[in-house]
Parts: sequence; C-alpha cells; structure tokens
Amino acid sequence: MALIGALLLIIVVSTALGGIVAIAGLERRAAAAYRLLIELRAAAEGAAAMTVGELRTADWNAALAGGGSAYWMLPQAGVDAAALTATVQAETMMAGGHGADTPVWQVFAQAPWPAVTGQQGRAQVLVWVADDREESDGDPRRDGNGLLLVRAVAVAGAATAWTEALCSREPDGRIRMRHVRSW
Repeated sequence: MALIGALLLIIVVSTALGGIVAIAGLERRAAAAYRLLIELRAAAEGAAAMTVGELRTADWNAALAGGGSAYWMLPQAGVDAAALTATVQAETMMAGGHGADTPVWQVFAQAPWPAVTGQQGRAQVLVWVADDREESDGDPRRDGNGLLLVRAVAVAGAATAWTEALCSREPDGRIRMRHVRSW
C-alpha cells in the first residue's frame, strides 16, 4: 500500500513539474517575441525619423521620382524590396483610388538597422516615400503642397513592424511629422 502511494505521489509531482517546465518554455518564447517586437518597432520608428531628418535638405521631387537616400541605401540579402513595395502599393490602391493623385511608393532607403545605427540588432529596414493623398496636381512624382508620406518597415524573419507618417515642410524649412501611426 505504501508503494502504491509513493508511485502515485511520484506521478503527481512529475506531472506538475512537466506542466511548470512547459509553462516556463511558453513564457520564454513569449518574452523573446515581445523583445523582438519592441526592437522592430523602435527600428521602424527610428528609420522613419532618420528619413525625415534627411528629407530636411533633400529635394522632395527627386525622392518622389525614385531618388534614394544619399546615406543609407544598402540592398539587403533575404529582404525582397520589390515584393514589399508591391504590397505597400496594393494596400494604398485598396484604401481608395485617388485617380492621378494616388500615392506611388518609392524606396528611399534600405539597410540592416545595425549598419545604420551601429547598435546590435536583427532588423532590416526599408523606407518608402510617396506624395500625400491630398495632392491635386495629377502627378504623384511631384510635391505641390509641402506634404509627404513616409512609410518604414523593420523586418526580422517573418516578424515585421510598420510606421507611417504624414510629414509637412514648415515655412522655416523644418520637417514635422504631423500624423504618425505604427503597427
């Protein structure tokens, strides 16, 4: 009888320990996923902010015509910029056509985030620019109202984080991020 009780106790304790180990593994994976999400969101927001800084002195019409960054245009292995650009453009078209004024996204910058910042990380970043939706000049490759869209993505494997900002050129030359959203 004592032997059966001891065996039952061993089974109960083993089952409890197995459950604890499984939960600990799940918590580790959840924490790692959250850490990656925070890293990617910071990279996407940072890439958008750095782009806005560069656009302060850049010709917006050249950027809208496909002229990229003068500082960080390093094509990346494992990131299909053409496919991501097609996805971004398709999302814009599905959001509602604006005729000749529908934004056309141009890759402005791309690089491994550690190469841009000098910090460790796994993120690869791409940044696009497009003329804003409120434009009425019929040419998505030319800015006529001092507003520009900037969209950045940070990619690490299958994980992504996105940031988009509507930027305005102020009369004193400063660039202001007016509306920013991240997802």
